[in-house]
Amino acid sequence: MCIEFFHSEVVNFLNYNSLFTLKLDDRINFLYENGIIDKQSMALAKKQIYNNDILDGFKLSSLIRNKYLENKIKEITGNDIKIIDHPDSEITGVACISCRYIVFKNYEDSIFEICPVCDWQTDKLNEDGYSKLNKSYLKSYIKTSLYKEKVLQYKDVYIRQ
Repeated sequence: MCIEFFHSEVVNFLNYNSLFTLKLDDRINFLYENGIIDKQSMALAKKQIYNNDILDGFKLSSLIRNKYLENKIKEITGNDIKIIDHPDSEITGVACISCRYIVFKNYEDSIFEICPVCDWQTDKLNEDGYSKLNKSYLKSYIKTSLYKEKVLQYKDVYIRQ
């Protein structure tokens, strides 16, 4: 039996699950590394006032495929679910020039950003395909084993162009 949910319900559940399952050390590191607290303090990190900051840091992209989200819910709850809105066929955005996964909502979001899949930072390539920000040629980067591993890991998460 498959239980039906809206996309927003699934995303909210997964965001809150991340908050509730975050270990205290990870919570301290997240808050400190993001400049939310100025010292690595267990007493500070435990405070509820930081929960929304942590939730904001764990927001899932609307570009993630439904099947991936459904599988995450199954891993956590054991329940089969079906997302009844937000079909994958309606996912649109801008693809990374390196891995070609749709990971940015629009062009403005992609400028100088690092791809969450392959870690390529978006910039203008020179005529030879060299990226100053990545200090690499795009063609060379795509041939590395680390790149290939990362791209393979995300095949069920994002849509590829």
